[in-house]
Amino acid sequence: MATQDVFSAEDLARLRGFPEINRAELIRYFTLTGADEAFVRQFRTGRNVLGVAVQLCTLPWLGFVPNEVAAAPAAVVGRLSQRLGIAMGELRGYGEREQTRTGHLREVAGYAGWRSMDTAGWKDLDEFLFARAMEHDSPKLLFRLACEYLLSSRVVRPGVILLLRRVAAARARARGETWARVRHLLTDRGARSWTCCWFRTPTWAGLRWCGWVWGRRRRALPR
Repeated sequence: MATQDVFSAEDLARLRGFPEINRAELIRYFTLTGADEAFVRQFRTGRNVLGVAVQLCTLPWLGFVPNEVAAAPAAVVGRLSQRLGIAMGELRGYGEREQTRTGHLREVAGYAGWRSMDTAGWKDLDEFLFARAMEHDSPKLLFRLACEYLLSSRVVRPGVILLLRRVAAARARARGETWARVRHLLTDRGARSWTCCWFRTPTWAGLRWCGWVWGRRRRALPR
């Protein structure tokens, strides 16, 4: 399955943007502490102060910050606006310069104890995904598990397509590993037949496929 085929265009837009927020999430994630307020007020202009506040509160909520910060839910902007005494309209135009927005995000992540993905982080994620892919073959499920893993590790989520490529690599690696574990159970003729079946049916979960092959093998053994 091609990376771009896992999610529809609508799904991709949803994964890259702000979802709806409920009251419990609003209170949990968008309540500034005194230290938080002191941090965001370092950014001087009302637009930047409010924009950085949205980024600071969004990061632990979603695990990333959408590019369109000004598109945050009205309830979010209103709550922070009231706390900071800055008009909601000040957020319009924030992040028009990508360099400003990404620079602020780096400062937010450093203040909040989050980190960006690095080489070691990618390696850890690859191993996590490989282990999960040995149990589940659904790319959407693996993508969700990756997001949960990054969130719990306080690592800023990379782009959707980058993550989907890692998911695809983990699934391919899991299929190869599964085949290596069961190859010795099959005759040469059966191996050729089931190899064809295996690679034409990549949506089967590795362990379930192992169990199926082992069951077939056991039934073929003399009693």
